[in-house]
Amino acid sequence: MTPDKKEFKYEFNKWLIEEIDISYVSSSRIDFDIVISDPQNKIRRMKENFIQNRKFGHFDTLDIGLIIQSIDLFHSIAKYNNWIEFDIQMESNKLRQENEQLKAKIKKLKNNCR
Repeated sequence: MTPDKKEFKYEFNKWLIEEIDISYVSSSRIDFDIVISDPQNKIRRMKENFIQNRKFGHFDTLDIGLIIQSIDLFHSIAKYNNWIEFDIQMESNKLRQENEQLKAKIKKLKNNCR
């Protein structure tokens, strides 16, 4: 285990944060990956970033801001039964958003035709 790769595991609703890996660090931003497994032990790596101005100090995987952001993301995912259900919901949200945009375009076109 490297110095920047500290042990951190968190479980909720049979989902598990396996690890948090930092991939990039600057004075104002950290890019990191959260490795999450669902109740069927299927693992995914989620890419995130954490923005904070810090002129001194050293970031590691136990940085409180990084952990809070990871847990917030994790809780939004762990309400689903598995990755398949999560993917279906994300696709549904995307289609719903596209549908709303198309409705707005149709309404605009109808108004222009009058």
